[in-house]
Amino acid sequence: MKRIWGFGVAVLVLLAMVPAARAQNLQRFATNFLMFDGAEVDADTTNTTSNPILFYDKTVTVPSNINVLYVTVFGTTDTHSGGSELVNCQVDGTDCNNTGNFAHNGAPAGWVKIANASADLHDNAASYGWCTKLPKKKKSSSREVTLRLASDGVGEVFMEQLHVFVDESKVKDSSGACTDGDILPDSS
Repeated sequence: MKRIWGFGVAVLVLLAMVPAARAQNLQRFATNFLMFDGAEVDADTTNTTSNPILFYDKTVTVPSNINVLYVTVFGTTDTHSGGSELVNCQVDGTDCNNTGNFAHNGAPAGWVKIANASADLHDNAASYGWCTKLPKKKKSSSREVTLRLASDGVGEVFMEQLHVFVDESKVKDSSGACTDGDILPDSS
């Protein structure tokens, strides 16, 4: 028993000597599930990025000290006739990530391609997460988070059995938050 007691005291002493970690707290504002009842959000060939389907609209109250919001969606997707499935996230009407490279991945600025196949592609898992900086506010404020689905116009696309999470954090140096990260050089 003395050995266990001595070991426990030694561990506590070592832990007390380690400087406190400066981890950023991540707080969850919303956790929602959608379309687990057999329903689907359906974007046909007319529901392109200029006429998308709104499938998530949630207002959250954000404390004034929060400067980064994270929106994550997980779900099951279907694409038909070689269509591409595109998803858009906005906070207060502004795209969560306004980059895009249509020539590379078929998604215009503000949109992300989450599924595509040369024919029909049924019941596949898809997920995506956005990071967006928030402008500084003097007091807590409401933020509207929306998600939209669109087809590239080639084929009909669906999403079902979705989980949506809205999280936040205060990043000490927000100049490096939600920016392009370093890309490793090509090793070929």
